[in-house]
Amino acid sequence: MTLTRQTTAAPYPIVATARVRDTNGQPVTGLTVQFNALQATAGAVTETNGDYTAVITPQVTSAEVSITAVTGAMRADKVALVLPLVGPDWDQPEQVASPVSTTGYEDGPEVSPDGQWLVVSTYSFVDGICCLGACGVPIDVYSTFCQTVVGPSGAPERPGMLGADRIVSPTSIRNTCPKVCFEGPGGSDVTTYPLLPVAAYGFRRNAAGDFVDPFLVGVDADGCGGPFGFSFVGAPVSNNANAVFAYSGPGSVDNDIWWTPLNLGSTNILATYQCINGNAQANNLVPTRIPITAPTVTQGNPQASGGYLWYDDEYTVSPPQLRVAAYTGTFPNVSVSAAQPIPLATPTDDLRQPHFDAVTSRLYFTYNFQLVSAALSGDPAVAGSWTAPEVHLAAAWGTNAGDIIVLGEPSVARPEAGVEELYFIYAKRAPGGGLNLDVGRVRKR
Repeated sequence: MTLTRQTTAAPYPIVATARVRDTNGQPVTGLTVQFNALQATAGAVTETNGDYTAVITPQVTSAEVSITAVTGAMRADKVALVLPLVGPDWDQPEQVASPVSTTGYEDGPEVSPDGQWLVVSTYSFVDGICCLGACGVPIDVYSTFCQTVVGPSGAPERPGMLGADRIVSPTSIRNTCPKVCFEGPGGSDVTTYPLLPVAAYGFRRNAAGDFVDPFLVGVDADGCGGPFGFSFVGAPVSNNANAVFAYSGPGSVDNDIWWTPLNLGSTNILATYQCINGNAQANNLVPTRIPITAPTVTQGNPQASGGYLWYDDEYTVSPPQLRVAAYTGTFPNVSVSAAQPIPLATPTDDLRQPHFDAVTSRLYFTYNFQLVSAALSGDPAVAGSWTAPEVHLAAAWGTNAGDIIVLGEPSVARPEAGVEELYFIYAKRAPGGGLNLDVGRVRKR
């Protein structure tokens, strides 16, 4: 099934088309196809040479709309993302389906430039956002958000999940990471701060355009302190890729930028840890730290593109801002200049998660939790080099379960000639006051 967006007033009607073909690829005509939609109404079905189409009219302004087409034993499903603002250059946003998006916590998606691979940089089987205190409740390692298993913790969706052995029951998770010396007396829980079990997962694109075959990327540390903000350095060659990410690893003062090779489609353990005399020792370290001369700030959500390292200072400065540093050479043996702020807004604006598209010389980023981009025509540290940020997608701050409230983590791919896709995360309110982060995408018209 394909989804396209009618460019009328929001909420924009959705044109859903189910294409029915026989085993020889020939159109199957004359069927009775029924479209069903949650939080929307489905119009009459028309058929053109085996393509069955209905107009879906949303009854929400910032939420998911699940659409199903059924005929006999055949069924197709899509989840459309209805948003109050979708830029005129973009078609219908939709969820990137399971096994990418699950009932767990998916954050930091990054698509490869050729659109053939996707990495979810931070996955947890608990509500990671609310567990870490971002939902208006005090941080408590024994809160429902930290102790309840809400997402898959093993195969097939999350094979080899790091920290899964900490699960005692569906509502009890040990708050210990003994491999990095995080445990209380006698192996008891750490009670001062949640040790969120996290790992990254990669997926490959299949012929239908779906992402499948999840594979683990992380450090063997009981699910503690995983790398985050993975981004591809150029397009992969076969199953070989290079990536940069942020990580508080050996030699780091705080989160620094690291480079690593990746074997796509296979498990990638980037380091193994053991606790020796109260000190966490890293062994079998694969990545290389990339030093940057900059103020002492967290270097988060990095990307290497267009001869620059782009990153944010998320978790250090409030609100976070964007930074850039030129580099020369080939990773990991690069020379990096001193980092500079990127002058794209006022100091009170929340700027994070930069992604520079070298094809169009546009920097995509999260601007006050909207997805925007600005065109570059000179030195990125000079305000006059940038156009004004253009808003592409925005959500609304709703209070009901299911409401999509914020967007972030943009990245761009071109899976085929003339096709540009924008990937992102969206946060929706979950029943019980929590949040669920999933992955979305939208094609350019």
